[in-house]
Amino acid sequence: FLPNEATGYKKSKIWNMLYSFQKDAVIGCISKLEKHNGCILADSVGLGKTFSALGVIKYYESRNKNVLVLCPKRLSENWNAYKGNYKNNPLLEDRLRYEVLFHTDLGRERGFSNGIDLSLLNWGNYDLVVIDESHNFRNGARTPGSRADESRENRYVKLMNKVIKSGVKTKV
Repeated sequence: FLPNEATGYKKSKIWNMLYSFQKDAVIGCISKLEKHNGCILADSVGLGKTFSALGVIKYYESRNKNVLVLCPKRLSENWNAYKGNYKNNPLLEDRLRYEVLFHTDLGRERGFSNGIDLSLLNWGNYDLVVIDESHNFRNGARTPGSRADESRENRYVKLMNKVIKSGVKTKV
């Protein structure tokens, strides 16, 4: 599968800021997301995984898809900066519109997070979920005979139940 270039994502500011290896990563991620509904982007520190992810986000937003970024709270300013309507946003002309929530928000039923009312949020309405620092979701599967507390939902299980299995077909 090759991404549909008619969406115009290759005319975006983010696409034109990427290095060729990052563009290859974006195309590879989109291809895997379309074929398998999931993809892991695992590059070394400093190679621009965030910018590659923004390229993927731009592709799906160009197709009118709802996008959620789940990140640790300490990284939220980075993600908010690229979608903000501020003069210092280097991607301002791309008008990115994804939502940013924190890993820990999956366990909350009420309150506000990053300006979003969690009691009203439809978690199942995201077409694409980008997880920054996704290793925080590992070890979600329970193996038969494990001693883990079966009644406790960890982040992985909450992500599966609240976001991926409910609502629209979600890519991660």
